[in-house]
Amino acid sequence: MRRFVTVVLALGIAATLVATASARTLRVRTDRDEPHGRPDIRKVWTDGSPEVFVRIATWDRLQRDERHFVVKLDTRGSRDYERAIEIFNHDGNVWKIDDRGSFQELLGQRRVHMINPRTLAFSGPRGWFDITRPVRFVVTARDPNARREDRAPNDGRYIRL
Repeated sequence: MRRFVTVVLALGIAATLVATASARTLRVRTDRDEPHGRPDIRKVWTDGSPEVFVRIATWDRLQRDERHFVVKLDTRGSRDYERAIEIFNHDGNVWKIDDRGSFQELLGQRRVHMINPRTLAFSGPRGWFDITRPVRFVVTARDPNARREDRAPNDGRYIRL
C-alpha cells in the first residue's frame, strides 16, 4: 500500500510539473472604441511560448475586405521593427523588415483562423521571429475604403508578448 501511495504521489507531482511548464502566458490588452473607421481594434491577445500567438478582436463584424492587419514587432530591443505579421483575409505572412520599414523577406506563412465574425488568430513558430529581448509591438488595422488605419495601442507600443 505504501508503494502504491508513493507511486501515485510521484506521478501526481510529475504531472503538475509538466502542466505548469507547458502553460501559456496569455496577455490580453484592450483598445478603446474609436468612431473614425472600420475595422476598429477592440482587444489583442498575445503569447510568445511555445509559438508566437496573436489574436485580434474588433468592435464590429469583419467584412471580407476589412481583414487586413499588420503586427510590427521589435524583437531585439533596438526600437526598430525587425519582423511583421501581415494578416490578409485567411493568410498570415511573417516578414523580415528592412531599415526603412519595408517588408524585405518572406519568412513563413500560416493560415489565419476566424474564431468568430469579429475575431481572428495567428500562430507561428518562434524561430521565424529571432526573439532576443522582450518584444515590443504595435497592431494596425487597415481600412481599404477610407484609407485609414486604427492603431493599438494608440500611443507607444505594447511590451512583451
